[in-house]
Amino acid sequence: MARRGKSQAGTPLPAGSLSPADGPEPQTITIPVLLPLNQHARMWMALSGVLAIMLIAAIVIAGYLWNVNGKWQAQVESLTATGYSLGDRIAQHQQEIKQLESANDLLSDQLGSAKDKVLALSNEKAQWSDQTAFAQQQVDLLSDQVTAAQSVISQLGRCVEGEQQLVVYIGAVDQYTPQQIEQYRASVDSLCQAATVATTNFQKSPHRMTRARAIGLACIASVALAGCGILPAAPSAEPTDWVPSISASPGAMTGALSPDGFTAAQRMAVRVRNIGCGFLATGSGFALDEHTLVTNRHVVENAKTIEVSTYDGRVVQATAASTTTVADIAIVTTKESLGKTYADRAIADPVEGDVVTVVGYPNGGQLTTTSGVVLGMTSDPLEVAAGQVLASTAQIEPGSSGSAVFNASGQVVGVIYAKNKSEQSFIVPISTLNALLKEPSLLVPDTEGCTT
Repeated sequence: MARRGKSQAGTPLPAGSLSPADGPEPQTITIPVLLPLNQHARMWMALSGVLAIMLIAAIVIAGYLWNVNGKWQAQVESLTATGYSLGDRIAQHQQEIKQLESANDLLSDQLGSAKDKVLALSNEKAQWSDQTAFAQQQVDLLSDQVTAAQSVISQLGRCVEGEQQLVVYIGAVDQYTPQQIEQYRASVDSLCQAATVATTNFQKSPHRMTRARAIGLACIASVALAGCGILPAAPSAEPTDWVPSISASPGAMTGALSPDGFTAAQRMAVRVRNIGCGFLATGSGFALDEHTLVTNRHVVENAKTIEVSTYDGRVVQATAASTTTVADIAIVTTKESLGKTYADRAIADPVEGDVVTVVGYPNGGQLTTTSGVVLGMTSDPLEVAAGQVLASTAQIEPGSSGSAVFNASGQVVGVIYAKNKSEQSFIVPISTLNALLKEPSLLVPDTEGCTT
């Protein structure tokens, strides 16, 4: 039976809920609500499971971190060792680079010394060549003078012999007719007149009397059927239709070496050296302005270095060269000055019969002048020029290529570039050069030089 004054659940009844008839109010007793035992056990078990899982996870994470830390330390040690090894290798390579740089500097110095020696030897060779050429020309000059003198003496001797023979013929008038004696007298007069002209020319310009002229004058004085300067045995053998031999043309003779007082033409002339890969070639040229010169295309072809020598012995390095396919012409520029004397270019080309003078360095030797006569326009025998070229009797040699050709007024009228077996020289006319200089697009920088 339920207790009075309490709910069935044991909860205290509210005050005033009992009637007075029930007597004094009893003391209230609170009874705690207790959960069943199996529910507490389940909570503790769950909490223990969570703690166990967390502990295992902590152990696993700690093991993983320990393992990772060990691997990281091993990797750090490996990278440190690799860094030390690379540092050693870098230091070794730097040392090798220093050694190679030292060796390269030494080789560069040796190469520079070798180049200087080659250039010095080239200059020395050129100087020896200049001296040899000068000595040879002096020998040739003296030989020509001796030959000319002997020819003049021989002509004078034949004149004397002819006059002596004429005296004999006059003394024997009964053996010869007056016509025969007169013919012989005319022949002797011609012989003596030629001898007198030869003597006068030799005395006026002995250094210009060449073997060709002396022989020519001897032939002019000849009166015999068989050859030059042989007197007839008798008046009856005297020919009446003889033709004098033509003497050597003044334009065909090579002039003497330049004197100490250089002309303007000689001051603007330059020697061009083409130092290539395994070869050394020489040519000539002339200054257009203080830093520009003209020469031939074939003079500067395949060049590694171009050296320019002036009349006063200075050596100037070329900085660039431009060539053209229109003619055998090259325009070369220099950093250093070529001098203060430049070419005065003519407007018109020379014509047939004009006397011209060539100034250059034949065979890469001494500065030399030579004169000749223009023969006229012709097609290019080398098929290099697009238009026509000039031919002349001026005698040139290898190394004269690029030389300036001057007229009697000292103006440049062309550029020497070739000769043939007949010793005729060929000239790029000034009209072609002027056209090239007015059209820079026709000039192409020469970039095909050798490099090794």
